[in-house]
Amino acid sequence: MYALYSALLAIGLAAYLPAFLLRRRRAGYGHALAQRFGRLGEGLPPEPRCWIHAVSVGESATAAPLVEAIRRRWPELGVVVSTITPTGARIVTDRLGGVA
Repeated sequence: MYALYSALLAIGLAAYLPAFLLRRRRAGYGHALAQRFGRLGEGLPPEPRCWIHAVSVGESATAAPLVEAIRRRWPELGVVVSTITPTGARIVTDRLGGVA
């Protein structure tokens, strides 16, 4: 039974793969695919640094005042902000482009 389940799961995943890739490309995930695998184009800020991960769009918007306060309090601290969605990344880029 386990082998049948595994085979059906593999077939289902292979059948869904083209739709998944197309949907990801249309949603704006394509440009950040390398970053999702750990490839950073601009690189990381120098150490010391802190990392803030904003999961939702609301958290991305809320992270901006936090990052600004961290930069005021510890100007030598590099700040890295990561997001999950393209919209969240756009919000972070628009509000914190030169800061984080």
